[in-house]
Amino acid sequence: MAGVTRRDFLKKAGLAAAGGCGVLLKGCAKKASYDLIIKDGLVIDGQGNPGAVADVGISGDSIAVVGKIPSSRAKTVLQAKGLAVAPGFIDVHNHTAVELLVNPKAESAIRQGVTTLVSGQCGDSPFPFSDGM
Repeated sequence: MAGVTRRDFLKKAGLAAAGGCGVLLKGCAKKASYDLIIKDGLVIDGQGNPGAVADVGISGDSIAVVGKIPSSRAKTVLQAKGLAVAPGFIDVHNHTAVELLVNPKAESAIRQGVTTLVSGQCGDSPFPFSDGM
């Protein structure tokens, strides 16, 4: 793909996956409305690539588009300039166990961006509980 930048390729691939809104991201954004746009954040996709400054358009509970999106296309706009935006982090070694029964929302983890907890890897997990427990 000589002459095509990585960024342009990703934009076009994202548009194709989003339903082929055209070849320009701004053309797609004009047709859609979002519940939330996170503006100008350093988007880190978790694939080991360096982050890129972009907007994230969210519809319902799903990321609809990543790119440059006019603020007028959303009900709510959250300015994230100077902040990192990521889909979530995995904590592969923690000691959360029965605490989830007390606080099932895992708020201390969620507030730090952790969306997946792996627990019990030290061999001291109380799970699975028996019927008597």
